[in-house]
Amino acid sequence: TQAEVNQNLAERNSPEELCFDVAVTDCYPSPDAYDDMDFPEHVSTFVFPDGCRPSQRQQPPSFFTFVLTSANGQRLYGAAMHVYDDQMDTENIRNVIADSGYTVPLPWWLHNEPVPPTSGQKGPSEVVYIPKCLAILSHYPFFDIWRRFLTQLYRITIVEAPLPIERYIANFVSE
Repeated sequence: TQAEVNQNLAERNSPEELCFDVAVTDCYPSPDAYDDMDFPEHVSTFVFPDGCRPSQRQQPPSFFTFVLTSANGQRLYGAAMHVYDDQMDTENIRNVIADSGYTVPLPWWLHNEPVPPTSGQKGPSEVVYIPKCLAILSHYPFFDIWRRFLTQLYRITIVEAPLPIERYIANFVSE
């Protein structure tokens, strides 16, 4: 994150101590599809309330719900599922950190150096899992249905599906 650019990352003992900025990378339907509702720009902070933290091992999906309330009192219900299926090697993390403008020393685990005896850590992992979030926003609190849909959507993404994933989402949202 931008705050971490100003901190000394060399003190971090593992990738799990990093916290990346979060942003909405894709949305269906598009945020301007409905005239009666503005897309909440801060939704990324609700789906990653603790920030986007990588993991040294793949984590099982986790599901949670939340409620957004607009200034006029209108409620927007949300369901989110964190999945850790994207991998990034430590070289890519080094590049991301360098591109952010960070110029002071990097942590030992980004140099594939031996583990410092005082760290209490295992050896560095060459691959880090980056979380992403599948989320649903609605005016209706259908939390159980959303859990089932997001679980099925995740299952479809990890096996070869006969249709593109976007088709399943369009069917769920529009039909």
